[in-house]
Amino acid sequence: MIIIIFVIMEYNYDEVAVQELLQWADTAELPQTLRLDQAAFIFDVRRCVESDAMCVRDHYPDPFYNPAINRLYQIREMMDKKVI
Repeated sequence: MIIIIFVIMEYNYDEVAVQELLQWADTAELPQTLRLDQAAFIFDVRRCVESDAMCVRDHYPDPFYNPAINRLYQIREMMDKKVI
């Protein structure tokens, strides 16, 4: 029997929180690669973070780009846990 549990994180999309997240993205020390989850492996973490940050800066507050914000939050959580 396989049990799969999905945890849905509630991220903050207000302007102050997103600006703080973008500031983190600009200064974070990142590994070259990162397994984000079972389905996502990032080969160039810096390029991924820069790309997501650029999309958010260009299009915030358009909710279509919330997945980019989510990915930045997920990467930051992984870095905070030092799960590399």
